[in-house]
Amino acid sequence: MSTEPPDTTDANDANDATASGERDLAPAWLLATLFTLLSGLILIPGFADYGLGSATELPIFDHARALMGETVAEVERIPWLPSWTRAWAIALFDSMAALRLPGAVAVSGIVGLTVWIARARGASTQIALLAGAFALSFPGMIQQARAAVGNPVGELFSTLAIAAGVFAVGPRDAVQKLVGGLVGLAALVLATLSAGIVLGALIPIVALALLSGDDGHSRRSRHNLSIGLWGAAAVIAALAGYLAVNQGDGYIPILGASRHTEIIARPSSRLFHQIVEDFGYQIFPWLPLAVLGALGRGRDRWPALWLLVGFIITGIWTLAYGRVAVPIAAPAGLCCGALIGHFTSRQSSRALRRFVLLVGLAGFLIMAKDADRTPSRVGMPITERRGEHNYPAAETGAEHQLSRQAKLAGLALLAAFIVAPAPRSPSPSPSSTSPRAWRRRLDSVVERVPDTVRDWAPAAIMLVTLGLQSLGYVQLLDRTMLHESPMRPLRTHAELAATGALPETLALGQVRDRGVELYGPPEDLRPFLRGRSELTNWLSSEQPIAALIRATDLPFATQQHRMHGWPLYVLDHSNRNLVLVSNQLPAGLEDQNKLYEVLRDEPPALPGGHETRVQFEGLVDVVAWRISEPVVRGREFELELVLAAHNKLPGTAEIYARLLQGRVSRINPLPQKIADDRYPPKYWREGDFILHRVTIKAPTLEVMPGEHKLVVGLRRTKTKNFSITIPTGKTGEHGVEIIDKRRNFASLGTVTVY
Repeated sequence: MSTEPPDTTDANDANDATASGERDLAPAWLLATLFTLLSGLILIPGFADYGLGSATELPIFDHARALMGETVAEVERIPWLPSWTRAWAIALFDSMAALRLPGAVAVSGIVGLTVWIARARGASTQIALLAGAFALSFPGMIQQARAAVGNPVGELFSTLAIAAGVFAVGPRDAVQKLVGGLVGLAALVLATLSAGIVLGALIPIVALALLSGDDGHSRRSRHNLSIGLWGAAAVIAALAGYLAVNQGDGYIPILGASRHTEIIARPSSRLFHQIVEDFGYQIFPWLPLAVLGALGRGRDRWPALWLLVGFIITGIWTLAYGRVAVPIAAPAGLCCGALIGHFTSRQSSRALRRFVLLVGLAGFLIMAKDADRTPSRVGMPITERRGEHNYPAAETGAEHQLSRQAKLAGLALLAAFIVAPAPRSPSPSPSSTSPRAWRRRLDSVVERVPDTVRDWAPAAIMLVTLGLQSLGYVQLLDRTMLHESPMRPLRTHAELAATGALPETLALGQVRDRGVELYGPPEDLRPFLRGRSELTNWLSSEQPIAALIRATDLPFATQQHRMHGWPLYVLDHSNRNLVLVSNQLPAGLEDQNKLYEVLRDEPPALPGGHETRVQFEGLVDVVAWRISEPVVRGREFELELVLAAHNKLPGTAEIYARLLQGRVSRINPLPQKIADDRYPPKYWREGDFILHRVTIKAPTLEVMPGEHKLVVGLRRTKTKNFSITIPTGKTGEHGVEIIDKRRNFASLGTVTVY
């Protein structure tokens, strides 16, 4: 006979649900409606404050324009129903920004349906609200709501089909079941028209087939329904496989997609494991909770099966069609909400809580590190992007905000663990030791807190955290879209031209951004400058001029302005890639040339800094340095170096600025671009002073406390460094000391590391 204890999970879950909130009478439809409205209040306001993304949204805008009857060349082929909704929104509100409105409405609907499904399946109010809040906080959902990317309309209809199935298989009368079935069938048709038969129909049909096999009311009738659904899923899968194999390079409307050209040319460029990365970044940072929630044992395992099926089908789809918005936000939210509910319930064991806490904290730290390494994958998880250098992480603050969000998630999980009601454990044996005095006092205080407050406390902490993350990510995406569109500098020019402060003509300095056609002046007022010589001639004109130039051309224009003395002002640098410049400064504006933050005519003052003198091959001197003290392990500090240029350096030049103690303890050992390459060394000239400023995080464990030498060097290429010519001997002025035989590195002084 087995000695294992009986499985009481279902009974415990049911008892806990009754104890923690099933007594409330909040109906599913009311909670879903309120959460849908709340989501709309978060996602919709302000979505028109930034322009359409030139690379991401303009192709979709062109498709909507074509449906509205406009003549558009080279329209991208995408499913027609989402484009129709966008075209209707543009026509209704007479605004290009209304292109985003259907996505915001669809995501709000998905969030509301998530709450309804959780409540309809018997979850408590806390768990249902948590499921919706998780779905709302996912970056993939918010990007689809605030930018016209992905296919939230298709996901909405597929989720609606599943919600109708949940309604139909419940304990309803015949009329209600018929209505639920008809709504589900209509939603499946609309989902197919929105996302194709695989992502739009196959996933919800398989999910409904899994649902129809659950134990419950009318098992015999559900058996017949299950056979029908599994048969339909098999037919759809076979049809989709046949069409995909024979598709070639064309577009098939019933699939709703064209084969990814890069994957066709190089199939190894997309592997199945990459769907894990895509899914993890789209629900950042909650992947650990989603996985634990899917693996956990509970009374409702169907959301986990829905999540698994959707994940597998989407992963196979991406092997031919590339990265997509993974259409399983609802089951991911359900799994996360269920985990928090079970993790903080009175029926959970201390071992379970500690396991979830340990795995969750470890997972959040890993996600935080990923966000530091590849912020673009989290900041815009639906967008295909080549290289982190194409994402404005520093300008938007994404490189720090995303990592903080993952760490905040860990703190919230820890706080939920602390305030959760104590697990119900068996009575202690007579031989067990009594609690310590401090534990008895703490328990006496906690026991005075009403049970309702204690039951709601973990959910309240998580809801506040999820709300903050949703709002923070909306703001981050708004800041990102300002750099994806030329709207802001072009509108600045239009406003100044309307007041007469600038001419109406706006030259384009090799700018080929398609957004200029939407937000810029008419074509006859946009002369195109084809090279830097034309740009210099235009900017040096004695007549009032204005130009929109590439940010990469600003250092060259600034160099020419400083060499020849003609005026140059930056009027708008809100876009990372484009800059509005003029030869006059309108009243009330300031020069926004950010190069002057690192480029000076005189040595910048460094209060508390140290004078020094190290020269590299007669090209550049290091004349001063400063470190924000104290330098504490595990914390950030700022290092500043003042460089005096004598001539230009090759574009590959980089600077070493290390803290060394012996051969083991090293801080910031790798070379870095000088002044973050904001004013590249190839533009330097005699008399320029460059302020190199870098923020460094001192490792917590890898370095030793004590005195460290500040060592500098200059790298010419990856295999060769510049030699030090001053000092000529081993030591020099201000305590400078050459530390290697090849004279590539010099110590400027010492810094204490605590």
